[in-house]
Amino acid sequence: MRFTPLSEKADYTFPAGAFDVRGWEVRTLADEEKVGQVDDVLIDEAGKVRYLDIDLGLFRKHVLLPVGQARIDEKDDVIWVPGMTKEQFREIPAYAHDVGRVTRDYEDRLVAAYTGMYEGPGEGVDEGQALEEAPEDLGEGRLASLGDLPGYGVAADDPDPRGWEVIASDGRTIGEVHELIVDTAALKVRYLDCDVDEEALGLDEQDRHILIPIGYARLDQEAEGVIVDVLSSSDIRSLPSFDGLPISPEYESRVRQRYSQGIAGDGYYEHPLFDASRLYGTRAGPWPGDVERSD
Repeated sequence: MRFTPLSEKADYTFPAGAFDVRGWEVRTLADEEKVGQVDDVLIDEAGKVRYLDIDLGLFRKHVLLPVGQARIDEKDDVIWVPGMTKEQFREIPAYAHDVGRVTRDYEDRLVAAYTGMYEGPGEGVDEGQALEEAPEDLGEGRLASLGDLPGYGVAADDPDPRGWEVIASDGRTIGEVHELIVDTAALKVRYLDCDVDEEALGLDEQDRHILIPIGYARLDQEAEGVIVDVLSSSDIRSLPSFDGLPISPEYESRVRQRYSQGIAGDGYYEHPLFDASRLYGTRAGPWPGDVERSD
């Protein structure tokens, strides 16, 4: 795929609902830190926005951010990146300001770096140290159900999606949010526990649950629904069932692989990571999933 920087396309017209975000701050949702600003935008041969060129400032490098990874806050001119910390941007392959070097091999390395961080709960956490700093009443496990943490709830300014319908990319309801799986060290929601509607999907009834990494969930507060762009209703059969905590590293790996698969072949740029509507369709910014004391 050949790309062109927007800075070289003076006659470019954004499609309806989209606009120029160059110069906007880029911040991480995991730690709410500023990592840099949007220096440029890369568009493909069809004029579709595919990457944001991020100047990381203090890190003295630029990186490309797949447009579907970003969330927009039009009120404050901020681009939010869910699921990542400021330090994790150090691990993203550098962009040398040369579109000719944006090869498929480079893109594969780029996508692998983002999906490894964006979807999971963060393998780089020093669990012992982090848990020593966490409130004692959160228990010893790194991941816990929010309902099992007495005195804690979703942050006051955030919606609580438990009980909301979960809607797949084909518009079908696949179940509802049963519980929120929380990282007790970071006090962040990492997964949604979805109770699958087996009858509606024509599946054998076995009280099946699946986990949805928070990075792939979009909240529609008005409709009280959770939209999962990367899954169709027919994909549910292939997802590993969630049988409760604790969650093993092997199980988390299987979940990540299932959600990140399909980024290959002719449909490479059809993956939600490259879908600009995920950026411009979230004008109020993404759901942070913060947890705090509720009493």
